[in-house]
Amino acid sequence: MRSDGYYPVYIRVVHGRESAFIKSGKVVAKKSISKTREIRDSEVLRYCVELIAEYNKRLNLHDISSWTIKEIVSFLVNGDADLNFSQYARKYADNLINTGHERTAKNYKAALRHLERYIGTNSIKFSQLFSNVLTKWIGTMVENNRCKEMYPVCMRQVFKKALIEFNDEEKGIIRIEFNPWLKVQIPKADYTAKKVISAEACREFFNSPLPESKMVNPLPEIGRDVAMMVLCLAGMNTADIFQLKKENYWRDRSMLGQHEG
Repeated sequence: MRSDGYYPVYIRVVHGRESAFIKSGKVVAKKSISKTREIRDSEVLRYCVELIAEYNKRLNLHDISSWTIKEIVSFLVNGDADLNFSQYARKYADNLINTGHERTAKNYKAALRHLERYIGTNSIKFSQLFSNVLTKWIGTMVENNRCKEMYPVCMRQVFKKALIEFNDEEKGIIRIEFNPWLKVQIPKADYTAKKVISAEACREFFNSPLPESKMVNPLPEIGRDVAMMVLCLAGMNTADIFQLKKENYWRDRSMLGQHEG
């Protein structure tokens, strides 16, 4: 009970095993509350039922399974104001790990940490990512040959995925109001000139002895096999090799000739 004798009315939100409360903006007198603390004011009940229905409608348009109770309340009360880019980017990187892309996930996490250090917080909001902010951030990496392209590309990809997940123009749902990356120029990385390896050097590498190991599948042997595959496949990326399936393998019998077997 407040000092004026009225009771404020809250709406309880339950998600998983957590609960939180949202102010309804309504109050009731003591005579409008039963002994079991149920509200008997029909006008207040009607208002709250309609508000709860609207909350449910908004939540059902999104996959909130990974949201925290605070994020849900913030979404219902503030809309887009507190949508957290840092949390979304970390979840994006975790999904990469779960699908076997640990190395790629490390790049995304490194890019996020660099952006967070520049902005000065580990809880960046989408509303903080303006094009001029991102441009100045990229400018701090001008001397870094590779990161000046890789880090912005990673963060841009996270932002694009968020736009697809949170916005639905057909239904009029726009939680992220603008895409700052449309006005951001990402520089190209400075790559060193590739060197040609001779056939003799390849043979020497292939025939080099491996250290003894008690392991059934020694790591040096696996490493050499992967390196041989990369060389024989004209420098194919290891990530692409990881994704290869049995149907991707075929032999051109016209080229086997005397080398078969």
